[in-house]
Amino acid sequence: MVALGWVTGHLPTVRPAVWITALAIELLTPWLGRRWLRRHPVHSTHLPERLGQFTIILLGATLTNLRDAAPTAHPPARVVAAALCGLPSAGQHLVDLHHLREQQADQLD
Repeated sequence: MVALGWVTGHLPTVRPAVWITALAIELLTPWLGRRWLRRHPVHSTHLPERLGQFTIILLGATLTNLRDAAPTAHPPARVVAAALCGLPSAGQHLVDLHHLREQQADQLD
């Protein structure tokens, strides 16, 4: 059900309502399903994986919006500078992934 919300959330007319609903479902699920979660614990890598997938979706949406917002009349240097503004976020994501892999390696040892 949540996946349907994320997919239909790309329709511009219903995007805000669908994304808010999907986010509410994502945030309420642990509280509403805590009995089930006690019996069936979530693997420790599940949440970082979901967060990574969500980050990839947001990155794609951001790049698409950037592409659509940069008219062809702007000089290429301005467009490149705007695109480079996303590098700190991407770098932080790579650092987080590196630390996650180190923690997983430590748990395996």
